[in-house]
Amino acid sequence: YPPIRFCDHIRNENTPAVVLHDSAARTSLPTVQHNNFLAMKTMVSGLIDQGHRDIFLVITDRKFATIEHRYQGFLCAFEERGIPFKKESCLEGLEDNIIGGHRAMIRLLEYKKRPTAVIFSNDWMAMGALFVLNRCGLKVPEDMSIAGAGNFPQSEQVNPRLTTIDTPWNKTVSLALQILEEE
Repeated sequence: YPPIRFCDHIRNENTPAVVLHDSAARTSLPTVQHNNFLAMKTMVSGLIDQGHRDIFLVITDRKFATIEHRYQGFLCAFEERGIPFKKESCLEGLEDNIIGGHRAMIRLLEYKKRPTAVIFSNDWMAMGALFVLNRCGLKVPEDMSIAGAGNFPQSEQVNPRLTTIDTPWNKTVSLALQILEEE
C-alpha cells in the first residue's frame, strides 16, 4: 500500500494506530508529538538571556505542524520579553538538509547587520550553516551562535559541537505505546 492508502486501510479496519511526529495532518490518525512550541520558546529565551537581540529563524515549510509550532514558539519568546519581532528575521521555504542551511547562511552573511544567533529547523540545516561559517573563518559562538533541532547524533561530530533542541524519542514512543495499550 502507498502510505495514505495504508492509513485509510488502518482506519477502515479500526486497527489501533498512533502516528509519531507531525504526520497526523497527513494521515488523520491519532498522533504523539514533541512540544516544539515550548522547546523553541525556551531556546530563544535562553539566547535573549545571553544578550542576543538579532536572532533569526531558518525554517522549511510552516504547513508542517512541527515547523509551525517552532515558529510560534519563536514569536512567543520575543513577545513575552517585549522585544519587537521583525518579519525579516525569519527565512522560510528552505530545503530541510545541509544544502538548505548552507544557502540560508550565505544569504544571512550578505546582510548589513548580521544576526548574532540563528536557529534552524533541524540539525542538518544548522550543520550546513556551520560549514559556511568555518569556511569564512567565522567562529561559533564568538561571531555567531548557531542552533539546530533534533539532537541528531551527528550534531556532536561537527566542530564546534552543535547546540540543538532535543527531541526525546524514547519518551514519545513510550507514550505512543501507552496510548495503543489503552485502545
